[in-house]
Amino acid sequence: MASNSGINEDKQIQWLENGIVENYINYYDYNEFKDFQCIGSGGFSKVYRATLKNSDTVIALKCIKNNNLFIKEIVNEVCSHIDI
Repeated sequence: MASNSGINEDKQIQWLENGIVENYINYYDYNEFKDFQCIGSGGFSKVYRATLKNSDTVIALKCIKNNNLFIKEIVNEVCSHIDI
């Protein structure tokens, strides 16, 4: 029998996947970037300055550690930056 936390994590993962499918969240492969420079780090992610290869656009790239314990924090982080 699944625990409530497992059910909540499944819903949060589904929310992220739906955001990507519906184009609310952009998904990029690492190979689409170049010139990585770490500009910050925290408990579950690192932030890099990077450049998109196809446009030379400089961006801030937040790389989230792949750990199911942080799914809720990831969803909260995405929701807190909804207009970015």
